[in-house]
Amino acid sequence: MKNNVIVLFHGFSTDKHDFDPIIPYLEKQYDDVICENLPGHDVKGLKGFTCEATMKYVDDLMHKLENEYEQIDVMGFSMGGAIATYVASNFKVNKVVLLAPANVYLNALYPFVRAKKFAQYVSAILDKKIKKKEDLAILDGREEITVDDKEVAVVMKQYILPNYNIRTINQFVKVVRFCNEHLQEFDNPTLVIMGEVDQLVPKRSDEFLSKYCKQKVTITFKNISHMMLRSKGNKRIIDQVMKFLNH
Repeated sequence: MKNNVIVLFHGFSTDKHDFDPIIPYLEKQYDDVICENLPGHDVKGLKGFTCEATMKYVDDLMHKLENEYEQIDVMGFSMGGAIATYVASNFKVNKVVLLAPANVYLNALYPFVRAKKFAQYVSAILDKKIKKKEDLAILDGREEITVDDKEVAVVMKQYILPNYNIRTINQFVKVVRFCNEHLQEFDNPTLVIMGEVDQLVPKRSDEFLSKYCKQKVTITFKNISHMMLRSKGNKRIIDQVMKFLNH
């Protein structure tokens, strides 16, 4: 039996490349890193993506890993975060990392958060009373968000729009609902990473998980959107994740 493995679950309509920036760090720590496309996510239109196929894949994979490894850690992003909470509730795992977990989705407050950020940016330019160091921090944050917005546009064009239809959205909703309905309390050490300007996942998702995760630490990063590891500021996230996994 091998010592340790970490299994990664990506987001809805994207693919395993969600985790590309952190893979080299994980490979130094684990015997194996399991990062595969979820069913249907390697085909345009997500043909083959269903709730049933997705959860069967997850169950089969976890049963297999339980028989092969002494220690299993799990990490999930967005829809994959919801899947990771299901795994933590129903399988023998060690540590859990949730990146913008979409157990609750649709961030109604997002426009107001972005409006506030824009107001801070304008104020930093116009109000000469603001200290220079503080001014630069706000401007740097604006640049970081702008870069993320461009990356969001690329991902939308490459992944989201070609796969966005009633059938796939319905299956996404079913996956999240299934995971939430099968949640149980778990005391695995859990790290939740949230983005201050997440377009999809609201703070309520983290609050919802507080009912189930008994050893949860949440870190909210300024100027980070739903892109997480694809964002310009991903090194900050990677550092915190690796620190958590190493202790």
